[in-house]
Amino acid sequence: MTDVKNLLEELAGHGAGVELAEHDLLPRIRRRRRVRAGLVGASGVAAVAVLAVGAYAAMPGNATTPAGPASTVASTARPTAVAPYQCGDVFPAPDPTGSGRQVATVTLTQKSISRTAGGWSGSIRSKYQYHGGLPHPLIAGLPPQWVAVVRDGRMVGHATVSTTAKAVELRAGQSKVVDAGIAIRSCAGASLPAGSYLLYEDLSPTAKPSKSLVAAGPIGRLQLP
Repeated sequence: MTDVKNLLEELAGHGAGVELAEHDLLPRIRRRRRVRAGLVGASGVAAVAVLAVGAYAAMPGNATTPAGPASTVASTARPTAVAPYQCGDVFPAPDPTGSGRQVATVTLTQKSISRTAGGWSGSIRSKYQYHGGLPHPLIAGLPPQWVAVVRDGRMVGHATVSTTAKAVELRAGQSKVVDAGIAIRSCAGASLPAGSYLLYEDLSPTAKPSKSLVAAGPIGRLQLP
């Protein structure tokens, strides 16, 4: 009925002399309906396209985004260990090819170790090697005072190293060997179980954060009996 009404109004607007033949009226009505149906169909496709774009914009990466509850189960450990280290920090697997040329390296070797009331204690030997690369001698040679104890890629304890030795002047290619004591404490409070552990040089808890120590790799290994 709307098509007939619109057509009659259009014809009336043209004034006198317009013939309203049946064979002319019906095709025009059908043509109007086809055109209008096409416009409605096109607008419907456009609306679907807009909705699809809106859905993508509202949920980017939806295929890889975990469900809400999963985020509450995530570990509290930092994704990358940064000195000063914290209990639970995750450490990358040691790189057997090394981490490139370093100015100096320190290696800790276990001498003796025994269980104590608060954990483990014993003695180690530290070798500080100055490889060179600086325009002047290096005053160094001592083992790090703080050490992170790592097992299966996660920090499980911390250790303190003590020595009465003094730093010395080292030139490129020179090294210094020092005997020192080590005291090991577990992050969990109880004594660490027997087994093999990696040692990473650490910083004072109040020191400025640094990623360079973990990148240099472990400085020693302990075998707790």
